[in-house]
Amino acid sequence: MSSHQVNELVDQVFRRESGRLIARLTARYGQQNIDLAEDAVHDALVRALKLWPFHGVPREPVAWLSHVANNRCIDNLRRLKKQADFDDQNQAKQPDEACFQGEIDDDRISMAFATCHPSFSAESRIALTLKLVFGFSTSEIGRALRMNESTVAQRIVRCKRKFRSGDIGIKLPDPSDLDARLESVLEVFYAMFNEAHHALAGDELMREDMALECLYLLETLAEHKRTASPATDALAALMHFSAARFPARLGHLTLLQQDRSKWDKQRIGRGVVYLGRSARGSHRSRYHIEAEIASLHTLADCFEATDWRRIIDLYDQLITRFPSPIAQLNRAVAIAFGRSFGQGLAELNALETNLHDYDYFYLVKAELLYRTQGASADVQASFEQARLLCRNESVSLFIDQRQMACQSTRSRP
Repeated sequence: MSSHQVNELVDQVFRRESGRLIARLTARYGQQNIDLAEDAVHDALVRALKLWPFHGVPREPVAWLSHVANNRCIDNLRRLKKQADFDDQNQAKQPDEACFQGEIDDDRISMAFATCHPSFSAESRIALTLKLVFGFSTSEIGRALRMNESTVAQRIVRCKRKFRSGDIGIKLPDPSDLDARLESVLEVFYAMFNEAHHALAGDELMREDMALECLYLLETLAEHKRTASPATDALAALMHFSAARFPARLGHLTLLQQDRSKWDKQRIGRGVVYLGRSARGSHRSRYHIEAEIASLHTLADCFEATDWRRIIDLYDQLITRFPSPIAQLNRAVAIAFGRSFGQGLAELNALETNLHDYDYFYLVKAELLYRTQGASADVQASFEQARLLCRNESVSLFIDQRQMACQSTRSRP
């Protein structure tokens, strides 16, 4: 393999496995050594980048990284003269002993329940979990949470300081605490999936492998007797409906442009099953509402057959119970296609103060301006602002293509 191919492979392995390795080493050597575990995993990845281009990729790259990271962690413990104290106090547990006492065999899930401890604030739980369980950078976490990168870094440092104290165990919470902790874990998975789906920076329209890994972990929770819940099922349905559109989404951002024959019918079917399961019980979470919206988009035979009236009603419910500028933006789009482009544009303009730094806002604004008044200076200005804010090469290319298409047609479509 070329150096470039090796670098891509290491990046893929890092995205997929770093959280699992950090969780495993932390479970094995104790929360007080979480920084050493994180450093050891990163050192192993750096070593892979140095050695694999010259000596070849190991037959089992994940096992290789796990072995190197474990040895580096032990070396660091010995260098800091902590190994003897650890041996006396902990008897060096095997990693699978910390995984919900064997109930769910995935270190990332056990770590997620630890990082979602109620002693952390809601945003700190998400930031710490995205960092330690899923290997997000602080800049990616900032985009996912719409927070300043330095603020994210400070939150993580404070959380890890508390985490190192050892008061927070890596295990399934007690029944009295399980529901609240599960709710926090679902929030993290929701944030992670959104970041992977939209990938606001870089040259990928989405990080499909990361999104599907999140869906895998969520299904693990949905199928386990102690963590199954209507909200878990609803979020699984939402993710399946979104993931079903992945094959058609590359190069085609909007549902209007996508070839629906490319959508994954098996995932759509699983989404329907989970949506049906989520109906048990009386509680209706935000995931229930968003999953139903996603189902209406996904199950429609064509874009024109979309039930916009029902979607607008669901967005009204969502905004009333769980208000957010992004939900209001999506509602404005639904109003544009369900009622009139002029009314949708009016709803959109009212959101500019809160979404002035969001590239998709200006992309939508350009589209609605074009549909109401044809090619104009305002349309081009909105496209330019969207491109200025965009940090994704694929999305930037899409903006260029739409701008050129609008310029070539003087009258509105």
